[in-house]
Amino acid sequence: MKSDKFQMDNKASNKRIVKNTLFLYLRSTIILFVSLYTSRILLSALGQADFGLNNVVAGFVTMFSFLNASMINSIQRFLSNALGKDDRLLFNKIFQCSLTIQLLLSLLFLLLGETIGLWFVTTKLNIPPGREQAALYVYQFAVLSFVFKIFLAPFSSVIISKEKMNFFSIQGIIEAFLLLLICFIVKYSSSDRLVLYASLLSLSAFCILFMNAIYVMKKWKELSLKPIWDKDIVTVMASFSGWNLFGSFSSIAKSQGINIVLNLFFDVVVNAARGISMQVLNGVNSLIYNFQTAFQPQLMQSYAEGDMERYRFITFYGSKISFFIMWLLALPIILSIDSILNLWLGASNVPAYTAEFTIIVLLTGLVETFASPIAMAVYAHGNIKWFQIVVSTVKILVIPCAYIICLFYNNPSYALLVSLCLEIIAQSIRLIMWKRLVDISIRFYLKTVILPTVSVAVISFIICYFINKQINCDGLVEIILAVVISWFIIIGSVVLIGLSKSERVQLMTFLSSKLKKNRNNN
Repeated sequence: MKSDKFQMDNKASNKRIVKNTLFLYLRSTIILFVSLYTSRILLSALGQADFGLNNVVAGFVTMFSFLNASMINSIQRFLSNALGKDDRLLFNKIFQCSLTIQLLLSLLFLLLGETIGLWFVTTKLNIPPGREQAALYVYQFAVLSFVFKIFLAPFSSVIISKEKMNFFSIQGIIEAFLLLLICFIVKYSSSDRLVLYASLLSLSAFCILFMNAIYVMKKWKELSLKPIWDKDIVTVMASFSGWNLFGSFSSIAKSQGINIVLNLFFDVVVNAARGISMQVLNGVNSLIYNFQTAFQPQLMQSYAEGDMERYRFITFYGSKISFFIMWLLALPIILSIDSILNLWLGASNVPAYTAEFTIIVLLTGLVETFASPIAMAVYAHGNIKWFQIVVSTVKILVIPCAYIICLFYNNPSYALLVSLCLEIIAQSIRLIMWKRLVDISIRFYLKTVILPTVSVAVISFIICYFINKQINCDGLVEIILAVVISWFIIIGSVVLIGLSKSERVQLMTFLSSKLKKNRNNN
């Protein structure tokens, strides 16, 4: 009986993951297309110089987001843990303590932002002459937007830990269309478009915060908005987030640090190219993030319940599927990058180095798809001290290494290649550190995750490369044809090479059951 109940619980959990993933895919698909369209409008409205200026100034504010990112991971981890223990009182206390922590965090952020941050923006960044005042306004609005995001964290963490991905999806779609509306307003405005864009983004961030807060408080009336200070809970959360802070800082430093290094050696047009490449990566990553968000609560709860078999399965399987999903999108972009950029932005609007940057960041993102599931697994364990110290140190090295590369080579693409190489090293270290915490087999991981994914990538790349050469993707029809062919080849490679025999059987059983159900309904 216990075994039957265990299987039934797992089936229900798996169905919930699939359901949540579908919600999140709908969300990310809509957001992807809207964001690609808004990027074109925004680049045309602002011009390459202001687009790059916004990217570097607002990106500098993002440097401070490591403070918030560490707490988001901590809040989600402890809320999911409380759910795994079915302790509603503890869940509410963690939420109330997180409100207190985020309030203090916002004050710390404002202190750093209005002192060190303001000094750096006004004295160190390479800002085009005559745009100093506009850059200052952009910075202040970016600071305000980020304060709203700090207060958003407890509410979004509750939604994710409760696995209410339908609302999470709706909220993301609304946010995307707000951005679209903002871009149209900016395009047809006669005022300073860069300043207007930054101010409207702040208003949008406030609207999203308000919407999430109203939903959470109406959906779960037992939660209280009264901040409390429970010493034991705050101490445990602070201890966890303290080491997680280092990891969050390294991730932000790796991303935004390169942006600043590029600004120190090159002009803001290079920052525009970097910004466009990161928008492509973020659009592709949104699918991966949504899939991983769907299984994260299950992974956390499995560990809290002591179900180590399911804990390892979710981590391994999640890593492999994350790579396949991203490869499905990344490969067609890599093979047709010049044509896609010209069609998307207009040939005259594509900044130099955009194609090279996009390919490199997509390759880096592919390596990072293996990182998040392992990081989640370590967070579920809770002992993250040395994991964060070692991995984060490697990631932070990207800043001095990129700086040295730019001193000797007048090619900004080399700085991004440094990031790719260090991410490969960091991923190897993550796997070793995880093995030190949990009883896993690295050989089994390489056999079941790395070998199938690399095999699928190599084989599908070779086939698609030669097919693309024959198609000569210059127009929209040719690009669509190449993408569809690439998808068929990748999916075929995944089914034949990427999935194990048992996984193929499960897939065929699932598909046949769906077809049988449809026939019965008809």
